[in-house]
Amino acid sequence: MQEEQPVAALIALTQHLEGARFQAYWQAADSCRDILSSVPGYQDAIRAYIALAISSTCQKFSKQLLGECLMLDGPAITKLVCSIAGLCTIALFLNPSLEAFYR
Repeated sequence: MQEEQPVAALIALTQHLEGARFQAYWQAADSCRDILSSVPGYQDAIRAYIALAISSTCQKFSKQLLGECLMLDGPAITKLVCSIAGLCTIALFLNPSLEAFYR
């Protein structure tokens, strides 16, 4: 039974991500932190997935809501978005002063 619990938790996490329930994902991920922390780069990959999912479905998205979906705040949001290829539009929306950087 103990071996089934991590599998069930991972399935639940997958369902949250596939359903775009990102805040629920982070709440559930917190309960199985020990499993996820053993995978190098896992949180960064999940944040990239979330950012790409949002960018492919939304034309405009508030920085506050994006931060809630990514479990990030302040400059960390812009830094992550700028680090993901193809998300320059979101980066400019979050921080118009970056426009000169992308010219």
